[in-house]
Amino acid sequence: MPLFPDQLCFNTASLPGLSLREALATGYALGFRAVELLAFDGYRHRAGELAGFYWERMSPAERRELRRWLQPFDHLALHAAFMDLHPLAPNPAIREVSLRQLEVAVQAAHALGAEVVTTHATPVPLRDYEELRPSLVDLYRWLGDLAEAGKVEIGIETGWPSPTQIVDLVAKVDHSNVGITIDVGHLLWALPGKQRSLPEAPALYNDLLSTHLRSAGGRTVHMHLHDLRLPEGRDHARLRTGIINYPRLLSDLSAANYKGLLSFELEETDSIAALASSREVLLTLLST
Repeated sequence: MPLFPDQLCFNTASLPGLSLREALATGYALGFRAVELLAFDGYRHRAGELAGFYWERMSPAERRELRRWLQPFDHLALHAAFMDLHPLAPNPAIREVSLRQLEVAVQAAHALGAEVVTTHATPVPLRDYEELRPSLVDLYRWLGDLAEAGKVEIGIETGWPSPTQIVDLVAKVDHSNVGITIDVGHLLWALPGKQRSLPEAPALYNDLLSTHLRSAGGRTVHMHLHDLRLPEGRDHARLRTGIINYPRLLSDLSAANYKGLLSFELEETDSIAALASSREVLLTLLST
């Protein structure tokens, strides 16, 4: 199935230093009709401060205002909080607060009409995936049930556990509303430091990415796009400044019948120019 320009999306984290309203207006002015919001606030990445929201702490008037800002957009995704969250923490107080944050993100998705909520599976120190898998399965079945009422999909983002284990986890969860968010730069750990300087490193990395896409198959529900620079391992870079083979990536997604959003997640100081140029790269590839 071919991919289409209306699948192009921007995560508001791509526009650091702007208020949420300013980021939405800027993305719309650049031509985006799909947006991914941060269901958390008060954090920053290497390029600046990030704007988001805490649904549970918003007044009815603030919620109405956010809905007005979102009216021009045709598609919406949310990224749940993940920094400071430990939903499998042995400490019950931390665990309960973390679970509540995830629950509220799904509630916000229902209320705002979001199509997907991306989450991060969080490890527990000194416990491996196999030990944690039963708890992870329970967690994501619970989130899937919460999401099901509003036809929202839950994505487990590439990172931890390994890509093979994430595919295994989604299979074990076996819930129609739970799938995988593939971040194109989050397989770097699988390329040891010494290999990153080799001439064949770009080909090796793109092979890893293709393998992950094929293994995820029809369970890929969301994509985070950026570029990856080697050997330094700098990710979340503007397109065409790194080693990601986007023609191959788009071909793989088309072959997998991918229907979700293609969300830019950049960390560049010249954020507006970086987002605009990255969008043009994808538009050109989609038109060929």
